[in-house]
Amino acid sequence: VVGMSYLMYFIFNIFLEDKFETNSIKKLSRWIVVLGTGFFAFSPWQFFFSRASFESGVALFFVIWGTVFFLHSLKLEKKKQFIFISLSAFSFVLSLYTYHSTKIFSPLLVVALIIFFKDKVLKNIQKYLIGLLIGTCLLLPLVYDSVWGKGATRLSQTSIISDKNLTIPQKFETFFINYVTHFTPAFLVGGETTTLRHGDGHWGVLTFSELTIFVGTLMNILYKKYILKDKTEFTIKTNKIVMFGSIWILIGILPAAIGFEVPHANRALLSYPGFIIVELTGLFLLGFEIYSKLQQSQISSSAHSGTSVLAMKS
Repeated sequence: VVGMSYLMYFIFNIFLEDKFETNSIKKLSRWIVVLGTGFFAFSPWQFFFSRASFESGVALFFVIWGTVFFLHSLKLEKKKQFIFISLSAFSFVLSLYTYHSTKIFSPLLVVALIIFFKDKVLKNIQKYLIGLLIGTCLLLPLVYDSVWGKGATRLSQTSIISDKNLTIPQKFETFFINYVTHFTPAFLVGGETTTLRHGDGHWGVLTFSELTIFVGTLMNILYKKYILKDKTEFTIKTNKIVMFGSIWILIGILPAAIGFEVPHANRALLSYPGFIIVELTGLFLLGFEIYSKLQQSQISSSAHSGTSVLAMKS
């Protein structure tokens, strides 16, 4: 929960940059971070697997902190920056040792982070390359076990990739159907599951209000971008936050989509922070719109009262 609050703080801080320093944005962001912490703490998705001590919950813990350390390193300079780069690499490596899904998810998330913040990374490319080298060295035992040991046995037992009864076109078709299944209301809020170890069959991984906010945020972003053609700096920056959250989700569903059992809430758990990022950005935009309109109404009322006073004096 603490890691999630820091994650939201750094995401808003880094993406909005100078906008974050204004008092109105800063105060609003703090409330959004608090709200996001509450979302995560009482989320049925996170709550179920963390309380049952599933490996996916532990892996999610390391993924979140790995991302937090990476984002924090972007705000630092010199020696402290390298410390947080190393901590980020160490956290992501631990996630890979913890749960099989992270072997797909974590490397792709690291690539996404580097692409999104390539300008900041390139300024200190040597430190990030050293961090990458540290992570690679720590992964050598895992790579050895996966290639020459039995580390890949689980993948061959649970993945459609190794299914000899399916042709390559059938594997792609099955993967697509599996992938889309994880975005259906039946799974997200209806509680559809292949086993009661991953849910009770009645309650979904998201609450109905969460799904409503998520869909509403995406619709609002698309409306502003393609209908209103809004190209203001603030809109562009908030759109990037939604894009980052969406990519997090798309990557997070991949490990679940290649399995035989779908939908699979446990393997898809790593995607949950992406949903929170999108949802809270939508609430942030809504709060900002309300705040802006209140400010405009106060200015107009002040201007109107000022005009009235001048008229009376004259």
